[in-house]
Amino acid sequence: MTIFNALISTGFLILLAASAAVVGSMIVLALFDLAFGKKSKPPVVAEMMESEQLEPPSKPKVEAYESKSNPEPLAG
Repeated sequence: MTIFNALISTGFLILLAASAAVVGSMIVLALFDLAFGKKSKPPVVAEMMESEQLEPPSKPKVEAYESKSNPEPLAG
């Protein structure tokens, strides 16, 4: 029983160390990106004024759109 408890404790400590390494590397890489990253333009935010509102799309100007054909039944 003691060996089983030791194996579980060892596995837990290994997983704990691995998760700490992953979290630590994420923090370090984020800091490197912040320090040495390119100075990019801020993301474009679409600000629409009331006068610039888009019109809804119009119907296509194709005659086939308005005509309705009856599909022929399949063999059977």
